[in-house]
Amino acid sequence: MSVTLGAAVVLLAVVLRVVALDWGLPLKYAHIDESVVTFYSLRIAAGVFNPGFYDYPGLFLYLLAASFRAVAALGNGSFTDWAVRYAAGDAVAFTLTARALSVVFAGATVALLYQTGRRWGGVSVGGVAAVLLALNPLHVRHSHYGTVDALAVFLTFWALARLSSFAGERTRRGAFDAGALVGLAAAAKYFPGALLAPLLAIPFLKRDREAPVLAGLSFVGAGVGFAVGSPPTWLAAPAFIARFGHLAPKIVGGPGGSVPLFPTLAGLWHNAGPLALGLGAVGFWAFWRSGGERRWFAGSWVGVLAFLGFWSIQSDHYALPLYPGLFLMAVEGARRLSRGRKKLCWVLWGLLVLAPLPRTARALRDLSTPDTRLRAGAWARSNFPIGASVVRFAHTPEFGPRDPYRVKVDFTNEMLDRALATDDMKTLQDYDYVIHSEFAAEEGPAARRLSRAFHLVHTESGPVARFPHDPVVRIYRTRVP
Repeated sequence: MSVTLGAAVVLLAVVLRVVALDWGLPLKYAHIDESVVTFYSLRIAAGVFNPGFYDYPGLFLYLLAASFRAVAALGNGSFTDWAVRYAAGDAVAFTLTARALSVVFAGATVALLYQTGRRWGGVSVGGVAAVLLALNPLHVRHSHYGTVDALAVFLTFWALARLSSFAGERTRRGAFDAGALVGLAAAAKYFPGALLAPLLAIPFLKRDREAPVLAGLSFVGAGVGFAVGSPPTWLAAPAFIARFGHLAPKIVGGPGGSVPLFPTLAGLWHNAGPLALGLGAVGFWAFWRSGGERRWFAGSWVGVLAFLGFWSIQSDHYALPLYPGLFLMAVEGARRLSRGRKKLCWVLWGLLVLAPLPRTARALRDLSTPDTRLRAGAWARSNFPIGASVVRFAHTPEFGPRDPYRVKVDFTNEMLDRALATDDMKTLQDYDYVIHSEFAAEEGPAARRLSRAFHLVHTESGPVARFPHDPVVRIYRTRVP
């Protein structure tokens, strides 16, 4: 029965994440982060062991490169043929492979959450917690992206659970294994490496007589896990340190303009729901009072929350690794709040399950709706004259070699920024059409300036402009025919 329930929940999670997995295709740059990961994974698959990219660690890139090779071997043609198609603008097969890999890790996270909840609270606790993650709109949305996040959620939650187990057993094997998992999680996305601090502290706080040995084994395990998962960061340490030193202060370097903790908590409130957050607080207290593994889990979970909550940038998806633990504690919180009244407990669990359904349905609807860039591209192909010259900026329709236009692509909006800074649109008047987009319903300063200088001939918007989906695309004609 328990195996069947777990399999059913994992199947539910996979189905929800496979729906509209082809969103945005055949756009090559539907999600800019996705396209970056795909590009560097392709370099690895082509034989470049160190692709020279350090914005993310290497684990997902190497797994994706292996997946590219496997899919190419199973499909028609050689890997070289596929790479040539990619260079010509056809990235569909590679993008779908990357997204499918994210779905695999999302399903694995749901399975791990079920097993952990069953071990700590029984089949019902594990099942409800797993269903909550399977239905969560933020996790569903980000599992549709071929980026590092789904893998990072899986490994961070696994590392938290293994760290908590080590606090109870404190064996040499457990010390190394927990460290290796922390290292692997850091090889997916750097920040889980912070879990090494509580892991090293456990033997000393427990006053274990082998504390130095256990801490040493954990440290070695973390180094091995990180080196195996992301070897270029070791083999090209100076380049990695230079890039990491440049990026980290921008994201992690103090609260900056953000109120400490508030954006992260607001994201949990919005994406997990106030009921889950409130019951999670009750469950945290229950975990803490119960002692043992669950106390260490709760303490480490709050440590990750605090760490993320003091970053200068606190995007909602940065906190995704907190969601499995939050749902586990929320389910336990409902049980404790019910004080043995099973009907009340099941009512609370039912409300937890029902609460995210409208937002999950909206997320799937948005993913299933043709992206505004595709619709704007179709309009352009129906209305642009053959031979028209076009300049397009970031997050706009893409054109291929078969399109009968002369297209200038400015991914960084450099031309536009220069024109705005000098208040001189003459450089853009060399083109017949200008295509601009922004992730806001109202015209921003750039769009207003373009509207004054040129003739707005088409706008494509809806349902909701939210990166990386459905930017408001505006097409301008520079001269009246």
